[in-house]
Amino acid sequence: MLHFPVTARFAGTRPPPLSEIVRALKTFSARRINELRSTPGAPIWQRNYFERVLRNERELVAAREYIANNPAKWELDGLFTDRAAVGTQ
Repeated sequence: MLHFPVTARFAGTRPPPLSEIVRALKTFSARRINELRSTPGAPIWQRNYFERVLRNERELVAAREYIANNPAKWELDGLFTDRAAVGTQ
């Protein structure tokens, strides 16, 4: 699972819906990744996404800790299949 923070400001214009921002990110990054891998059209992203608004410092600290500690748990996830990415077989 990929986590990344997004902060966006749209001065003087109506911002696009978050779904459009995520769609564009997934589209452009998947094309570039597949270009680099020579795997045109291969799926890169899961179909949906989860959004979370962090409303205070406590929530921000908890999110940062989760993001920092989550990779250590990947191999315990039943959906995790890319063992080569973490150097295990």
